Amino acid sequence: MERKWIQSSKWKRAELDSKSIEFSLRTPDFLIRGIGKLQVYENGEGDISINIVVLEMSNDGNRQSWVTYQLFSTQIADRIEVHPDMAVAHFRLIC
Repeated sequence: MERKWIQSSKWKRAELDSKSIEFSLRTPDFLIRGIGKLQVYENGEGDISINIVVLEMSNDGNRQSWVTYQLFSTQIADRIEVHPDMAVAHFRLIC
């Protein structure tokens, strides 16, 4: 997967990387919800690339696989907030 670099005035790599996140992302066709782990990269110019990595069970319940959702815009990344219930996750993202 090619990384999508974004500029965020709200977040730095060190603040988000390897932290848990509860998320709910709506597209025109479907809704993706769950709890995952943030995987954040930073390039030499200070731009970041944010992935949400989730372990998902197959529809038949026999297999697990890692799924990666990449955040493609600064507007979405800047909607990440500290989760009000740290027992659930460190951060949350509702779009």
